[in-house]
Amino acid sequence: MQLTKQQFHQNLLATLPEAAPVAHALQKECKFLIAPVYEPAAKYTSADDYVRLSLLTTDNIAARLFDAEAVTTLLTGPNSSYPLWIEVVPKETQEAYCLFELRTSMRFRKPSELRNRETGHPPFKALASAT
Repeated sequence: MQLTKQQFHQNLLATLPEAAPVAHALQKECKFLIAPVYEPAAKYTSADDYVRLSLLTTDNIAARLFDAEAVTTLLTGPNSSYPLWIEVVPKETQEAYCLFELRTSMRFRKPSELRNRETGHPPFKALASAT
């Protein structure tokens, strides 16, 4: 399986109607919170540690709203690697925009190893709102 930055971006956008069909139907601007998820039983590589310690730090992502382009830039890792999985959760809809939380694995892998292929837009999977 091949995956480019552009395809990753398209896969993110393809997940939004599944996560929040009403907000998508209203054509609102989408903003994203990024919430890295540490998987204690998982095996991390040195490349994962690099991403975790340099890109996915609290100082870099906490309380920051990202647009889809910024998400793509941040979550496309070195050597064509991507988060192993990303859960897309609708958080709220404002008058001007809709907000999604991206719960993302901190393990970055090659496209052939990504999860959520059954969605048609790996590594993304839409989840129901937690609120």
